[in-house]
Amino acid sequence: MQPFTLLLAALQLGAGAQASPITVDNATNTSTAVSSLSKRAGFAFTCKDMGPQTPYYGDHFVANCADADNRRRKSWLNLNECLGNQGGDLVPQSGGNFGVSCDTRAAEFGAKFSYCLPCKRWGGEWQRTCINLDEILSNQNGELECFGHWAYYSTYDF
Repeated sequence: MQPFTLLLAALQLGAGAQASPITVDNATNTSTAVSSLSKRAGFAFTCKDMGPQTPYYGDHFVANCADADNRRRKSWLNLNECLGNQGGDLVPQSGGNFGVSCDTRAAEFGAKFSYCLPCKRWGGEWQRTCINLDEILSNQNGELECFGHWAYYSTYDF
């Protein structure tokens, strides 16, 4: 069947609000808006089986994410491209290289997509810090991405 275009009505809160076109395939009931939805909603909306990846310790993150055809792709992203350590706190930062001052071997991934590990404060003492990766990472057609940095390896999960 031919895809049809569906316009989502935009909530008219102010001037300039517009509807967004989304193409839906009737045969498969899938949408071409997977990547745009996951960009707005975070990667967790379309990914599963995720967490810090060994043997690379905790600075590499793996997730099994849906692509535009709803096939699953497993991808690995180096979080040093996405996070920085500022005074013992993890912060979103392109090329932040947090791994030089945080103990990535102790990384944990838990509730509400929190990524937690000990990081050094300005004075050198350690502090446990957490950050919500769902606010930083996105699923771009089955591949993890942050700040324009893409997963360094991706494969289809059969």
